[in-house]
Amino acid sequence: MNRPGKASGFSLIELLTVAGIIALAAAISLPYIMEYVRTSRIRSAASEIQAEIQTARGRAIARNVGFGVVFVALSSTSYQYLIEDDMVPPINAATRPDLGTLADDDAQRGQVRQLPIGVEFELGGANDSGFRIDRLGAWCDPTSSNPSCPALVPGSLSVVNAFVNSTSGTIIRLKQPSTGLTRQVTISTGGRVLVQ
Repeated sequence: MNRPGKASGFSLIELLTVAGIIALAAAISLPYIMEYVRTSRIRSAASEIQAEIQTARGRAIARNVGFGVVFVALSSTSYQYLIEDDMVPPINAATRPDLGTLADDDAQRGQVRQLPIGVEFELGGANDSGFRIDRLGAWCDPTSSNPSCPALVPGSLSVVNAFVNSTSGTIIRLKQPSTGLTRQVTISTGGRVLVQ
């Protein structure tokens, strides 16, 4: 029961104390929140690339491709996967189509993906525009000296060297010029995709 003459509520000092605690907590946490926001785009970009490579790998395995699935960089901010095997009969196993022909066929191309705004491939030091995934989900470096993994023929498709291919796999380097942050996606010869 309320006593007569006693008002219920908070005093001004109690309200100012709570407001001060909230302001102090906000001031302490603001730098951490800003850092999270700064790094979220490049982390998101690396995760999106990882997911798209895993999708391409899944397509290669599910379709039991003879030639492979190619993952290519179209520009410093876009990428796509292309299925090299003919998906529409008649199937011509004797010739491997160029990338431009594949990109024109809805059945053989994945969506063109864009990196988040402000994130791009680090092109310096890159030596290749793509890599191939075979029917077992394994990676290979497309070169003219490897008959089981021949070089990519762009045809009418415009591609850029955005990947670092070596005998141990591919490294995809991402950068966010506005913050100086970088991330790396690595594809091993077995087809495992890691974000670092």
